[in-house]
Amino acid sequence: MKAMMVSTVAVNLIMAISLQMLWGLVNTLQIIAHLPMIELAMPQNAFIFFRTLTGLTQLEIIESGPIYEKLMTFDENEEALTSNFEQMGYETKTAILNMGPIFMYFCGIIAFMIIWKIISIVLRLFSM
Repeated sequence: MKAMMVSTVAVNLIMAISLQMLWGLVNTLQIIAHLPMIELAMPQNAFIFFRTLTGLTQLEIIESGPIYEKLMTFDENEEALTSNFEQMGYETKTAILNMGPIFMYFCGIIAFMIIWKIISIVLRLFSM
């Protein structure tokens, strides 16, 4: 499923189709994937399906857990809000861990913007 999501993004970028439709798809999938957290009664196989869907909607291309363990320390004794949250992959109340790789993507974008700004300033100084 991860490969399907990544390939869909790649094909959409190559074909220059509007990304608004793609983000609309991801938004809808996020809403559907998080339905079990509102205490709806559903069978266990549905929870497994929604757990897989949650991984797709979080854009988990890379595994973020080992990276977070090496870079940061978190409270190990913290528990999930409810059992439904724990079954859906939100094992803690720490937002960074629950965001998964999205936090890493955000930090990467910020770092890229800072590096881009520094390079543009250096190029402006040397071009004069």
